[in-house]
Amino acid sequence: MTHAPWILIQTVADAPEADMQLIKASAEKIGRRVHIIGLKQLYENDRLPVEPRAVVYGPAQAVVYACKTYGWLAWVDTAAQSCTRYYPAFGEHLVNADYIFVPIGDAARRWNWLTSLWPSEGGKLFVRPNDNQKSFAAEVMDCSDIVRLQRVFDPDALIVVAPLKRLRREWRCFMHHAQYLTGSLYRENGESLRSSHVPPEVIEFANKMTALRYEGLPPVWVVDVAETDDGLRVLEVAGCDSVGFYHSDCDLIVSTISREADNFYAISG
Repeated sequence: MTHAPWILIQTVADAPEADMQLIKASAEKIGRRVHIIGLKQLYENDRLPVEPRAVVYGPAQAVVYACKTYGWLAWVDTAAQSCTRYYPAFGEHLVNADYIFVPIGDAARRWNWLTSLWPSEGGKLFVRPNDNQKSFAAEVMDCSDIVRLQRVFDPDALIVVAPLKRLRREWRCFMHHAQYLTGSLYRENGESLRSSHVPPEVIEFANKMTALRYEGLPPVWVVDVAETDDGLRVLEVAGCDSVGFYHSDCDLIVSTISREADNFYAISG
């Protein structure tokens, strides 16, 4: 069986050199070739490695482009990783169990109505893009923030609007099919905090959430779990090809993805 090499797309903002070096070291430890390329190389096809069967990791939009253009492997299904797909699947288990999808172009006009549903100080609500390619950061916004979004994004692009929730702690859980693989605490009371300790109750909750999996999820995927006033809830679902590993077991993630890539290429011929 041919061992799939790794191609890492480096950017300063989304994938610091230190993170790339950790992934590189983990891949080389199991005998994988690793190429680190820049965005300029990727988009200009400038001295790219000749690797027809490779695993690619990097910023979400760059990974989508790389897979479509060069045929490298990442389990990218932008529809499956959008809120319109996984919100209905996880429903009452979501942090944002109460939510409304609104086109950006009409959100400012409807803002007074939205804030009447969920009153808050300063007329602020939680807003995030429907897509999981991080077109803008999910954050607390008011109507003036929405107006700024309208100047940049297509008017028919959907956003999620939801009431404000207090998040005590947030964990990133890497799942392998229907089983917890590894994870990391990455935020506490709104502040970045890295720890490899994931409490048993968080692992149990993540494993229970695998019963709600849906078509389009990759073999290795991520569920972010938050501790809220209502207990543990699903914050976000994503693939494994663009997310931060934080203090998760990088060796375990890379070796598992590598095995799945080898199996994929063996079956696909």
